[in-house]
Amino acid sequence: MSPQGPARPIESSRPAVFVRVAALIAAALIGEPGLAVSTAKALAPHGGPEAPQDNLTASIRGRVQVPWKGDAISLVAAIPHDARTAPIEPAPVLDQMELTFVPRLLPVTLGTVVRFRNSDPLLHNVFSASDQVSAFDLGTYAQGEDRTVRFDRPGVAVVLCNVHPQMAAFVLVVETSFWALTEDGEYLIEGLPAGPTMLRFWTETGEPVEQWVDLEAGAETRVDFTFPQRRRGGWLDSVW
Repeated sequence: MSPQGPARPIESSRPAVFVRVAALIAAALIGEPGLAVSTAKALAPHGGPEAPQDNLTASIRGRVQVPWKGDAISLVAAIPHDARTAPIEPAPVLDQMELTFVPRLLPVTLGTVVRFRNSDPLLHNVFSASDQVSAFDLGTYAQGEDRTVRFDRPGVAVVLCNVHPQMAAFVLVVETSFWALTEDGEYLIEGLPAGPTMLRFWTETGEPVEQWVDLEAGAETRVDFTFPQRRRGGWLDSVW
């Protein structure tokens, strides 16, 4: 089915590390947004015969391209018109290992508590100044300790270490349980309710973009997307 309206960047008027950093960057347009949509009956894996599917649900499959960074991992969130979410349990862990946040990208649903673990044999200080989502400072703590934060607002929390400025991670708080991280650019989201659905595409070095599609019950809709814009310069390049 065809998307309803043009893709548009997500706007936020509230201060956040993510916003403040982006303000330091001269965005460069490298092309127009690309979004290709098609609908077909779902096939079994590996090109087999048509697979049985719940006639009340739909699925989305596609490829996300980041022209300036071919190996980039992107988040694709599908938000139905009547989206409902529940916190992820048990609490997911964002670890610190060998001076690196693991995982670097952590999608969670509204209300989820995240455990920030220190597995390094040294002190870390985890904080975020992302006011639009959840600003926090967990202080300095040693190996083997966990500290927690509950995320009740949607958006992107940039997580940093006050002791090691090269460390960075992103907690992506979404108002839907339907999301996927791309693998080699590909993604698949299943079990969606049919009807109008907003897709949100996010990658570290591109502006977030939203796009509406109509999903057909019992069918798989293919949505391919190309990010049109890149952030450049300053602190971001030092951690990407």
